[in-house]
Amino acid sequence: MNNLWEPEYKNDLTIKILAFLLSPVLGMLYSLYRLNTKSSFLILFLSFTTFGFSLVVPETETDDYNFDSVRYRAWFEEAADDNVVDFKDKFVSYVNFTGEQDFYSSTLYFFVSRFTDNYQIMFMFAAMILAFFMLKSLRFLVEEDNYHFSISCLCILFLFMMAQIEKVVVFRFYTAYWIAIYAIFNIFISNNKKYIFLLLITPFFHASFFILYPLLILYYFIKNSYKVSVILFIGSFVFSFIALSLLTTLVAILPESLSLHYDAYVDLDYIKRINERGSGFIWVVRLFEIVLRVVVNVMIFIFVREYKDNIQSTKCELLYKFLLVLMAFVNFTFMIPAVGSRFVMFSFPIIAYILLTCFYRQQYRNLIYLFSGIFMFIFLILPFSIYQIPCLKFYNDLWGLPFIFTSPIYSFINYVL
Repeated sequence: MNNLWEPEYKNDLTIKILAFLLSPVLGMLYSLYRLNTKSSFLILFLSFTTFGFSLVVPETETDDYNFDSVRYRAWFEEAADDNVVDFKDKFVSYVNFTGEQDFYSSTLYFFVSRFTDNYQIMFMFAAMILAFFMLKSLRFLVEEDNYHFSISCLCILFLFMMAQIEKVVVFRFYTAYWIAIYAIFNIFISNNKKYIFLLLITPFFHASFFILYPLLILYYFIKNSYKVSVILFIGSFVFSFIALSLLTTLVAILPESLSLHYDAYVDLDYIKRINERGSGFIWVVRLFEIVLRVVVNVMIFIFVREYKDNIQSTKCELLYKFLLVLMAFVNFTFMIPAVGSRFVMFSFPIIAYILLTCFYRQQYRNLIYLFSGIFMFIFLILPFSIYQIPCLKFYNDLWGLPFIFTSPIYSFINYVL
């Protein structure tokens, strides 16, 4: 990693600015050409911010719009009635584990509602914070010497950015996600242990990230024994049938606010409802879920097989060993929809980075194309989402086709001013 931005070229910078002023999508796509420049990252940040304040959210859920953003809007509008004393009381209850499970969204609602009742401004700030940590994480990838503008690197970029800006509709989890990814890369790639503290505050953003605590402890216990890590990863398939009963027992001993949060995850009726919901074509979704789980784990097995030749003694070695612990947990809890099938998203930036730094040679190009191609097919073609993987249809549902051709200046005047 060279830690340097590429030089700016006047014509290139002018085109980026004009493209963005015409459309945030156009500016975002053009910025991919010379991604490792300050101007490209600035255009991406402004584009992602535009997605935030252009999000139109109905007051109530409908069959066509049943995203978490509806509840976020309602909670933001309710926060306008809170005063400083109310906010302090809620925070004290949160710290004492007797109130809310996490407090980031409540903090955002409270402070933004001090100066506006426009929920789109709230989503603008949510998108800005999400984009900040997303782009800070992305620099680890694009600063690598192997990264350049090519089809194979764009495929790797797509894998890395699997949690895209459309996740602003569930910004609590994915803000915590990108903060965690940023911390993980600093810890395991930059060897900066101070970022463990950043990783430890992610439950403030989403309570489910307390899960990272035992994973981190487990990693440090076994990091010097590679064979144990591999056995743990393989064994996670065998013992996944006991995950529900074990997690149910652990949830029972948590503080009340957390136990209420996690209890919903392991509730049998909830799991059954999630697994059974859908149309008559739900079997297609289930088939793709199985395929994707197999594909991700096959990639991990390839890493295991190629460890000595490609990963051992490289800067990715520690990151790869953490990936084994992470995927052991994911496989162990995969039948619990809100746990394993959600945290599998953590594997994508790590896999993408390892592919770029350790496997970016001609004999592995087909592997990169095949692996990324499966997820691009899901993104571009399928009319539904698999797990938390992005889907182009969701972009249309959330922003609509006209957004592509709308200037951010017009959107800002229309939605913010």
